[in-house]
Amino acid sequence: MARWCYRHRLVVVLLWVGALLGLGTAASGAGTNYANVFSLPDTDSKRAYDLMEKAFPERAGDTDTVVWKVEDGSVRDASVRSRMEPALAAIGRMEGVGEVAGPYGPQGAAQVSRDGRTAYAQVTFAEQADAVPKELVEDVVGTAQDAAGDGLQVELGGQAITRVQEPPTGTAELVGVLAAAVVLFVAFGSLLAMLLPIVIAVFGVGTGLFGTQLISHVTNVPELASLLSTLIGLGVGIDYALFIVTRHRRGILRGDDPEEAAVTALNTSGRAVLFAGGTVCIALAGMLVTNLRFLDGVVIGTSLTVVLSVLAAVTLLPALLGLLGHRVLSRRQRRALAARGP
Repeated sequence: MARWCYRHRLVVVLLWVGALLGLGTAASGAGTNYANVFSLPDTDSKRAYDLMEKAFPERAGDTDTVVWKVEDGSVRDASVRSRMEPALAAIGRMEGVGEVAGPYGPQGAAQVSRDGRTAYAQVTFAEQADAVPKELVEDVVGTAQDAAGDGLQVELGGQAITRVQEPPTGTAELVGVLAAAVVLFVAFGSLLAMLLPIVIAVFGVGTGLFGTQLISHVTNVPELASLLSTLIGLGVGIDYALFIVTRHRRGILRGDDPEEAAVTALNTSGRAVLFAGGTVCIALAGMLVTNLRFLDGVVIGTSLTVVLSVLAAVTLLPALLGLLGHRVLSRRQRRALAARGP
């Protein structure tokens, strides 16, 4: 397989690029549907929820919050009430919303800040966050935010609300990649060799994240899965490629042809990568026996990313090694090889 990927390197690279772009396009079109399902069977909290659902089904669901703030005046002003009260009433009439507790009723005084500029309402759904239809949540968000403007700011929060909000893109992963790039450059002394593990990690993590995003539409996948998939995928992706690239470079320095060096690297370090990836997936699958259903999506997302990182290391990497040839060595190493031999 390594020899085939090496000799058909352009085809392999194009297939991986097409897979990444295709999954990315499909995931962007479908959006996310992460469900933070934190069900703990045989616990007091689960039994309490079951009792609530039986006795007060309209109040047993997830409770989210609508918050609004005015720049000037008070939230009790008629100009603000005339916009927020109809919005809250419209939300309360939606099918799937059990109750809306606003600040303008007789019991709502505590829901207005002391300075009178901020207030909140609690929206209780008939189902838990993971079971609330995404379309309903989008209608609630849209109805509330339609009242904003002209000095009135409206925001929403809660477990159900976060399902329709894209998770923030942090810079922690980027910092990690840059740090890894510096270490790899110092170790290899070659820009192209340094890029190889980074590229493999990007393809493995990218396809894994897009795949997890699509899977979230057919099963419960918590938002945590995307974070763990990124962290574990970057770790194993760079690590696995590093094994193979190091063995490949040593083979060329011994005098092997680049193709034979790549095949030898895959037959040795590549086998170790397959074994290591399988071990990681088995370890992740151990979380399934805890009977904590919210971990199932974490196992699916992270395992998928690990599998794709392994697949990239044993197929895309030999293709890239074929494109680089002797350039996987630093200039100093290439000059020494040409002058003194293996």
